[in-house]
Amino acid sequence: MAKEYESGSIRRTTIVPPRIIEPSKREWKIGERIANRYQIFKIIEGGMGVLYFCYDREAKEPVAIKTFKERGILDLNIIELFRSEALTWVRLGKHKNIVQAKYVVDIGKKTYIFLEYIVSETEPTLRTLLRKGRLELDYTLNLAIQFCDGMIYATKVIPGLIHRDIKPENILVTQDGVLKITDFGLTKVFFDLSTEIGSIVGTIPYMSPEQCLGLKVFDIRSDIYSFGIVIYEMLAGRHPFNATSKLEFLYHHIVTNPTEVKVLNPSLSRDINDIVMKCLRKKPEERFQNFTELKKTLLNFYSGKIIESFGTEIPSSRLVLSRLKLY
Repeated sequence: MAKEYESGSIRRTTIVPPRIIEPSKREWKIGERIANRYQIFKIIEGGMGVLYFCYDREAKEPVAIKTFKERGILDLNIIELFRSEALTWVRLGKHKNIVQAKYVVDIGKKTYIFLEYIVSETEPTLRTLLRKGRLELDYTLNLAIQFCDGMIYATKVIPGLIHRDIKPENILVTQDGVLKITDFGLTKVFFDLSTEIGSIVGTIPYMSPEQCLGLKVFDIRSDIYSFGIVIYEMLAGRHPFNATSKLEFLYHHIVTNPTEVKVLNPSLSRDINDIVMKCLRKKPEERFQNFTELKKTLLNFYSGKIIESFGTEIPSSRLVLSRLKLY
């Protein structure tokens, strides 16, 4: 039967019509209807998860639905962890820079997260933009500050929250240029699942040194490191480490200091170079300590740019944000 879960003030009474899913049912296919209501028109599969883009035939609107692949379904601990992490995502509520997780539903033996649908003519990830090469500095600052806003909000709603899997594929950009962070907490689920099935899971090119070392305890500064790699890619047009295997990436994250981004993009100032490289320090205590600190530094840097360009007095935060098209 369909079963729903609440979180905070979010409540749904008729999300999915009650229906028993046949035990032999495996993964859904394009054209089929989940719970006889959500007709699938596109599917994206990851290592452990699967994302269905559907048309809600009752609400007459598109919706995105995420779940785990069939191979993890028999482990009740994994199912419960997936549900718990999904509900944490739901608790974040609505924010313009976070993909909204609306509610969590059990259908048959699987748990599904119902997500905000992002309209885009192409694949709406930052990775799509990066395939075209490095981004302009102002556009990078725009996206970086939006990302900070999303993470600042998330960590205020849930103190101690860590994303764990910041990478271009988990950063969406809408047609209007609005950045949205997705997949909060789900890497923890898939990591535990990988332990059960004996495979390696994790986006190693974006892992922090503490993640690579397998430390049990780490904090938001790990996300700062991962996002530093993303900013580096936006400005340099390539990853900070030239590695061809998981082991090489692990080694570089732990041991190698990356080439300064200014070397790969000489048009960058020393200030923005130092901001990016501070995110990538090996020791967490030497990085920005949170996203509020990083955002403030980025805004201060952009304030300096305005002064250099226009010879004005120190600009207001409103002027800086308007110049970045964030106001």
